Amino acid sequence: MSPHFSYQRNAASAWTRIDLLLTVYDVGIQTAHGALNALAQGDDDGVTRQRLKFYRVLMQILDGLDTKYETTQNIQRLTLYMFDRASKGRPADWQAVLKVLNILREGFGAIRDQAVELESRGVVPAVDAASAVNVSV
Repeated sequence: MSPHFSYQRNAASAWTRIDLLLTVYDVGIQTAHGALNALAQGDDDGVTRQRLKFYRVLMQILDGLDTKYETTQNIQRLTLYMFDRASKGRPADWQAVLKVLNILREGFGAIRDQAVELESRGVVPAVDAASAVNVSV
């Protein structure tokens, strides 16, 4: 195992589930901003790179959803909506994506302390370190 991977794995094992989720949303927000900047500069290759990175973020969100709950079904619908908007790629579409991302990020940020408490008590399972290594997308 490479030293870099070992470091990432050890660092990830200290993360809480909510912190990992917030980081995924932060990367999504940064990536959407990157796509908007690339659009403004007329950088088609940059837009494509940002869109592909954004799709990976959305796939991570979808992968973590347990859709037997109404709330997660709604997050799934919003995530699919963001896929659709990002595929169109106009500035207004990326602004709509940012609006949804920011609302979801804010909501999860508001419950962070409670989520950490639930995870520390074992009510919510801890993060699997192997799956947490790819937080930077």
